[in-house]
Amino acid sequence: RARRGGMGGRAVGARAGGKRADASAGTSHAMDEDIDSGDSADEEAAQHAEVMAAEADAEETSDERRVRLAKEMLGAMDEAQKRIGAGGSDMVGKQLEEDALRQAGRWRQSIASSLLGHRVAAEEVRVLRGIQLSPTCVAVSPDEAAAYCGCKDGSITRWDLSTGQRLQMRHASATAHGHGHRGSVLSIALSGDGRILASAGQDARVLLWDARSQEMLKELHGHRKAVNALAVRRDAPDADLYSGSADRCGRVWNLEQQAFVETLFGHQEGITALDALGANTLVSGAEDRSVRLWKVAEEAQLLFCGHSAAVDAVAMLSPSTFVSGSQDGSICLWSETRKKALATRTGAHGPSPFG
Repeated sequence: RARRGGMGGRAVGARAGGKRADASAGTSHAMDEDIDSGDSADEEAAQHAEVMAAEADAEETSDERRVRLAKEMLGAMDEAQKRIGAGGSDMVGKQLEEDALRQAGRWRQSIASSLLGHRVAAEEVRVLRGIQLSPTCVAVSPDEAAAYCGCKDGSITRWDLSTGQRLQMRHASATAHGHGHRGSVLSIALSGDGRILASAGQDARVLLWDARSQEMLKELHGHRKAVNALAVRRDAPDADLYSGSADRCGRVWNLEQQAFVETLFGHQEGITALDALGANTLVSGAEDRSVRLWKVAEEAQLLFCGHSAAVDAVAMLSPSTFVSGSQDGSICLWSETRKKALATRTGAHGPSPFG
C-alpha cells in the first residue's frame, strides 16, 4: 500500500506545475529514498529467506538420503529397462529384488552345491612365497586382485594375484625408522572399497594403512592387550571397523574419520574371532567358550553357549545366522531366534585334544 500511495503522490505533483513541482521535489526525493530503502530491505529479507530455505533443504537426514538414493536407483533401473526393451523386464525385476535384499542384508546365494565334488587341478594352484617367518593372517581385496598377509615378524606383505608379484609394505614392521607393529601381526582386514587396510597385533595397536601407497595413515589406541581379531562389514563400502582383544573388550572405529566410536563389553575372557554382516550386526567368539551376537546400534547383545572349549572362528551367513568353530573340534550353526545351536558337527577336523 505504501508503495502504491507514494507512486500516486509523485504523479500528482508532476501535473501541478513548476513551482509546486519544485516545492515538492525535496519531499518527493525523500519519499523516493524511503521507498527505495523499503524495497531494498524487502529484497534482502527475501534473499535471506531463500538462503535459509536452501540451507534447510541441504540438511537432509540419513532417512531422507536413503529415500533419495532409492529413487535415484529406481530411476536408473527404469532407464536401463527402456534401453533393454520389453524383453529385459524380468532381468530388471530380478536385479531390483537382489538390490533390495542386499540393502536389507537378506540376500542369499546357494553356492555350496556347485562346489560339491569339485577338484582343483594342481596347475591352477599358485604358491606365494617370500616371507621369512610364519604367516598369521590373510585378507583378499574386494576386487580379488591382491592378497595381504601378516606375519610373526611384524611385517605385512602384498601379492598381486594375477602375476604373483610380491611387495612388502614400507614400515610395516617397527624398525629404527619404521612405525609398524612391534611383534606379531595377528589380524588384518580391508575396507569395503579396498582403499584402507587395517592391521592388529600383539602390541595392542590397530594401524590403518593406505592400500595404494602402502603408507601408514593412523595409529589407533585403546586396547590394553593383544588385538586378536578385526572385522569390517563385507556388504558396505563405508562400514565401521571392529576389533577384538585379549583384554575382553571389543571396540568400534569409524574408518572414514579414523576415530574411536565405542567399546563393547560382555565377554569374560579374551576375544579371539569377529565377523560382521548387515547393518551394525557383529558376531564374536572368545576364550570363555561363548559366542555373542551384537546389535551395535541398539546397544544389545545375545549370548550363545554350546562349545566346551575356546571359540577360535566365527562367520556370519546372514545378519541373523552364523557359524562358529571351537578348539573342541565342533562346528555349530546358530540363529538369533534360538538359544541352542540349529546343528552341530562334532569332530569336524578329526579327534579333539579336549575329548
